[in-house]
Amino acid sequence: MSFDVKARIQELEGKIVAVCVTCPHARFVTGRFECDRKRSECHSKRVRRWLAEIKKLEEVNGTGKSSKDS
Repeated sequence: MSFDVKARIQELEGKIVAVCVTCPHARFVTGRFECDRKRSECHSKRVRRWLAEIKKLEEVNGTGKSSKDS
């Protein structure tokens, strides 16, 4: 995976975390935030769109990994 793709995925992951921190479904547990929903079931359209973009970037670059679903 090229550096640009990795950087873009990290940027999107950062945006997702920023949205998740303010989510009413998230709670602070032992030094980190946990959500009671899977990321793919998130109510935020932005998060779902960013997850789809991450998945597409990973597929195009042949990493074979799926996006985190926790």
